[in-house]
Amino acid sequence: MSTITLTEATTQVHTTARATPEAAPVRELNLSASSMRREYLNRELEIELATAWREHGCEKSRNRLIDSHLRLASKLACKMKRTSGSVNDLMQEASIGLMKAADKYDPNSGYRFATYAVWWVKSAIQDAVMRDNSAVRLKSSSVNRTAFFTLSNIERRVEMKLRTAGMSPTQQQIDEETARMMGMDVAKLKDIKSAMPTSASLNAPLPNANERGETLEFVDVLPCSNPTPEDIVISEDASSFAVNAIAEAMSTLNEREIRIIQARTMALEPLTLEVLSQEFGRTRERVRQLEANAVKKLRKKLESMGIKGMNFLTVDA
Repeated sequence: MSTITLTEATTQVHTTARATPEAAPVRELNLSASSMRREYLNRELEIELATAWREHGCEKSRNRLIDSHLRLASKLACKMKRTSGSVNDLMQEASIGLMKAADKYDPNSGYRFATYAVWWVKSAIQDAVMRDNSAVRLKSSSVNRTAFFTLSNIERRVEMKLRTAGMSPTQQQIDEETARMMGMDVAKLKDIKSAMPTSASLNAPLPNANERGETLEFVDVLPCSNPTPEDIVISEDASSFAVNAIAEAMSTLNEREIRIIQARTMALEPLTLEVLSQEFGRTRERVRQLEANAVKKLRKKLESMGIKGMNFLTVDA
C-alpha cells in the first residue's frame, strides 16, 4: 500500500486551499477520500511506531503514525465544518492536532492512539473555528471552547426550564441562570456571546449601489428588527399557552413519573437510566418503560389540547 509523508500531506492541503473556488468542493471531496485510503495499524505496530518515536526520535515512525490517522482528522473536520469554513483548512488544523498528540502519546498508557488523539484533534479544530468566526479573540481554554460551541443549546434549555417553572424570563435572567450552570460570571458569558460569529459587516457597501450613483451601506437599508406590538402580544400568548399546557399535562403524571421526566428531559444535564434505576431501586429497563409510559401520557394530553411536535419529548436509551 502506497503512503505519503506528513509533509506531503500538508503541502497537498495548502495547494488545494489556494485553488480556484469553483473547483474547491471537488478537491475537498478528493482530499477527504484520499485520507480514507490511509494505512490501518494494528495495536502492536502502533505501539512499535510510538515507542520508536518516543524513545529513539524516529521521525519516519512518527510520520507513519500520524499519516495512518488522517482519516480521523478528515472525519472530524467534515463533522465540525461550518458554512463559512473550508474542510481543507480544518484538515490542516486537525493535522496539527495529530502532531501534538503524537508528541505527547505514551504507548504504555493502555489506550489506542486514536482514542488519545481525538481530544487534540477536536481542540485544534475548535480553536481554528473560534479564531476564524469570532469578532473578538477568545483565550483558548476548555471552558471557552465549550461555551462557544454549546451556548445556544444551553440557553434554550435554560429558557425552557424557567418557562416550565411558570416564569416569563427576561434575557438578563436567562444570562444569569446560563452563567450559573456553566460555572462562570455573567460578564464572562457576555464576553463570549459578543465574540460569537457574525454574518457580515454592516458598513460593507451595498451591491449594485454604485451603478445607481449611490453610496449606500448595508446599515443604511437595514430594517428595524424590533418586534411590533402585535408580534409581542402573539409571542407572549403563545409562550403562556405552552407553559400552561405543559404544566397541565405534567399534572396527569404521578410523582415518580414527574421525577423521571424532569431528570431525563427537562434537566440541563440529564440523568442516565443507571442513576435513576439506583434512585428508585428498579432495573434500567423498568425505568425506561416508566419513562416511555410517562412520555406517552404527556403526548396524548398535549395532542388533545392541540399541541403537536414536542420534539423534546423523546426516549433515549
